Amino acid sequence: MSGPQRYVVRVQDREHEVRIDPDGRVSVDDLPYEVITTGDGLRIVRQADQSAQTRVVLSPEARPREAGVESLRIPIEVKLASEAALEAALGGAGARASDGVIKAPMPGRVVKVLVEAGQRVSAGVPVIIVEAMKMENELTSPVDGEVTSIAVAAGDAVDAGAVLLEIQIAEVGADS
Repeated sequence: MSGPQRYVVRVQDREHEVRIDPDGRVSVDDLPYEVITTGDGLRIVRQADQSAQTRVVLSPEARPREAGVESLRIPIEVKLASEAALEAALGGAGARASDGVIKAPMPGRVVKVLVEAGQRVSAGVPVIIVEAMKMENELTSPVDGEVTSIAVAAGDAVDAGAVLLEIQIAEVGADS
């Protein structure tokens, strides 16, 4: 393992950033935690520097789907940080539907810009293709509106989070 593994864990409506360093250290939202694996494959997670009795027991799958806290069973969703970023860029659960800014989900290269400034677009229409990790990702408009600016061109290298293009959100009742 060369670098840290990063995950996003969704517990109900809240997301937590989890980092696992090559030496086995674990942090959740930048706080140190320890993970103990039991003989039956369950993982117990508790804050490393606390004597508190609260602990979380994770189901034994590689990506747990359930956590137990005291007597409660809570469904959880575990994603690689890159998967969560891509989902947000593609308009998934992590994206804000009211935001007309499209950002690079991860470092990559712009393959093709599918729209022009001034063009009207509908939510869900492909607007740009970015290659990242040897995969082409078709990013779609999260809103109905007009493309107001394009910050990149085909062939450009982009960093994660770089603004690719902006779409002015169409006003309700505006003529098409």
